[in-house]
Amino acid sequence: MKRLITLLAAALTVAAVLAPSAMAGKSHLLSVYKVEKHIDVEGEDGSYTISCKPTDIALDGMWRVDNVDQDNDYQDPDWPGAPTNISINKSVRPVSAIATAAGTFTFKFTPLGGGDAQIKLFLTCLPNPLVGVDHTHSWTVSALNTVAPVGAASPNPVIGTPSATATCPGANDILVAPGFNVLAGDPDLVRSYWNGGGTPNLKSWQWWWYDSDEAAIDHYYRCLSTRSGPASSGPAHTHRIVTSFKTSTSLVPAEQTKELQLSCGELYKGVLGGFDLLGPAGNFASWVKIYYLGMDPRPKTRAWKFVNLAGTPQQVRLGLLCFKDRTT
Repeated sequence: MKRLITLLAAALTVAAVLAPSAMAGKSHLLSVYKVEKHIDVEGEDGSYTISCKPTDIALDGMWRVDNVDQDNDYQDPDWPGAPTNISINKSVRPVSAIATAAGTFTFKFTPLGGGDAQIKLFLTCLPNPLVGVDHTHSWTVSALNTVAPVGAASPNPVIGTPSATATCPGANDILVAPGFNVLAGDPDLVRSYWNGGGTPNLKSWQWWWYDSDEAAIDHYYRCLSTRSGPASSGPAHTHRIVTSFKTSTSLVPAEQTKELQLSCGELYKGVLGGFDLLGPAGNFASWVKIYYLGMDPRPKTRAWKFVNLAGTPQQVRLGLLCFKDRTT
């Protein structure tokens, strides 16, 4: 019996030593999460900042216009005579949305209607480092990249021409944290979407704007490697983020504010959303008829908000990048 007890104790000791090593290469929970913040916009000069937890990475920075003080005498500058109860929602103009730090976005808005507005800010965040049983892995995200100003000396853009395109060069890179800063003019963002349309290139992003007068815009982005760094201890290994992409085309009813949704699969979470008001054929017919009011990231679903001032339904294309809950 004494010998049996000794052998069992030795076996348990070996198992305890081997367990961490055996689990070193197992998949880990990615634990993507969101942060939200309510702001009251009372003037055009304020900057508003929202951050992930320290050391974590902001994958997407968003806003959503929830309410604008009603003004029965407000006249929409683009659509005089448009129903005031819906056109007032687009009077809050986004000026900038920039990933000013790896885990932080800074926003600025201009309320043209003169009243107060209630807005929600959102981030989707990737925990960094990735935590294993007895070790960690770091994710690599680039410094903030800038696409030079466009359209500074002429109407922006020329119809049918993208305002700006950005691409990440690394073999394992995907583009994250797309953003912008309007330097001049009052342009309308009509596309903020992956390059490549319905079958997108996750490494590349396009922004399209339109302004009847002169406008200038800077564009920003970061590049995230989907391959982790090596384990901090134990056997050498890395992990990979598994991605999935969802897209749909929907109609926004005439003279309505409408929420449209797109969902990831059961084992995935939505981390980066895009939209296209031009339609699949790149048609500008919907410009100044339908406006983007922001979006809201929910665990597996992204909800976009649009206002359509036209007397007919307008088509939009939605896109959602999803990360699987576990790494490979």
